Amino acid sequence: MAHDKKSAARAARELLLQERLPVIESLAEAARKLETLQEREAQARTARRKGEDEVREQYEAAVRTGWDPAELRRLGFTAPRKRRPSGSSGSRPSRSSTPPPSGNGSAVSAGVSASSGAGEAPSAPGGEVKG
Repeated sequence: MAHDKKSAARAARELLLQERLPVIESLAEAARKLETLQEREAQARTARRKGEDEVREQYEAAVRTGWDPAELRRLGFTAPRKRRPSGSSGSRPSRSSTPPPSGNGSAVSAGVSASSGAGEAPSAPGGEVKG
């Protein structure tokens, strides 16, 4: 009889895991997609900086060879902005400056979403990963 209780408990655990596992697999896939998008975004930022640097260099070369900035403006070329030093953080705060949510996770274990807590900032539009 003790064997039957152990088998029943094991079967119940496996059933519960089978019901919950697909959600975790979907979460892991969404996290992988987000990571890929973040990597692509970083590559795009790097490519844009290189493009801006090239435009800046060519504009300066045009001015050095005798083109007047007013003439360049009439042709549709504006003086490129000076690049900020690479160590500058700019006006945008870094994401790591936000403290992690406090608590021991009991809201999640009680069936309440951890992201619906009071006092948390709403997520930014477009923050969803669609696939």
